Amino acid sequence: MSRIAHFDGPGASDRVIRCAEKAEAAGFEHVETHYHPDSKQYSVTGTMPAVTARRTLDELLGR
Repeated sequence: MSRIAHFDGPGASDRVIRCAEKAEAAGFEHVETHYHPDSKQYSVTGTMPAVTARRTLDELLGR
């Protein structure tokens, strides 16, 4: 699992949900949201399949 993003401050709980939805739409799998009470932060984690990662990398590099 890789951390995709983290949020804190006002509205963080809403932003983490929107981020998780966007991550799933982008092809990430096993997307999870987490709350870290010690730092009062929310985070999104997930994995990207190698095929999707390669396609995304190719798109970014213009291949």
